[in-house]
Amino acid sequence: MRTLICVLTVFFVATVTSRKLTTANNGWLQRRCGYYNSAEEMWFTYQFNERVMLNWAVKIYSEYLTIVDGTEMAVTTMAPGVILTPFHILTVNSIKHVNESLSLNNMETNIKNFSCDGNHLIVPEQFYPSFDYDLEWYRRFNRSRVFENEVVRITVLDGCTELTPTNLMVLEMKKSVLKPPSTAHHSFKSIVYPVCVANSTAIWWSLDAHYGYHISEGKFAADAYKPVKCETDGPYLCAKTDESGPCKMMRGTIVVRRYSYASQLLGVSFDCQTDSAGNNIYRFLDLTHHMEMICEVTGNCVTPDMPTTTTPPTTSTAASNATMPATDESTVSDVEEEK
Repeated sequence: MRTLICVLTVFFVATVTSRKLTTANNGWLQRRCGYYNSAEEMWFTYQFNERVMLNWAVKIYSEYLTIVDGTEMAVTTMAPGVILTPFHILTVNSIKHVNESLSLNNMETNIKNFSCDGNHLIVPEQFYPSFDYDLEWYRRFNRSRVFENEVVRITVLDGCTELTPTNLMVLEMKKSVLKPPSTAHHSFKSIVYPVCVANSTAIWWSLDAHYGYHISEGKFAADAYKPVKCETDGPYLCAKTDESGPCKMMRGTIVVRRYSYASQLLGVSFDCQTDSAGNNIYRFLDLTHHMEMICEVTGNCVTPDMPTTTTPPTTSTAASNATMPATDESTVSDVEEEK
């Protein structure tokens, strides 16, 4: 795997003006995406093993200024992200229209100029310094961190058709995230690698439960989501949890299938509704309906395995016997820290 990381990085250094994956590079990626080195996992602690298995995970930061008691303060918001290619990270959208201007996290600006690449919205450069990432998803928020200004392009998928918080956003980086900046405070660079994108909704039904990752208390936490049939139509994956009480949909929650030393990206949180029986049903954007858009923007292109469907198979294809990692208790849908 490390050899492949070096090969991909060399390819991109040679073609730095075009960070989108070429067809050849995509072929390399699809053969190894999502995998982690099981030999690294078996010899270390549980915490290190989680870092090995979640080698695609990043923490996305967005920073904006606000007035608190008459004093201007910088506020940082965090969301989960996934590595799609050496230069592209997928996360939930935080750009909206407010009073005919673009805003970050609902903070109004006077920025009105933006462009479209097909149906995708290209975010103006003025927003780029407000975004950053690191690989410290397993640590609490570092108040002393300094933004690296590594973003060179931000694309909101289908954002020129409709711009909402449920759109997906792709951050394109100046340098390969497989070789992070020296100030990233990350000591496990060798295990960073892009995730696989699911190519069939049938994968959703392949296990009895999937891992859903969100930000809690400034770091990644996980819940178990059990697939159920959706009561409404749409490009969604539906699930329930064992928890009772009000819905606790965490903004930007990423659902991943983990199997055979690999990870496969299934969906990103949309909303939580109550079904006709009074159960909380969590809906996720089905990434198989975003494959083409992800391919257009990043070059991470997968071939559909079969027509997508949100209907469960007549028989279960597999059952999950995995145990979930420890989960932080939180009902907060987003995490903000004042600096």
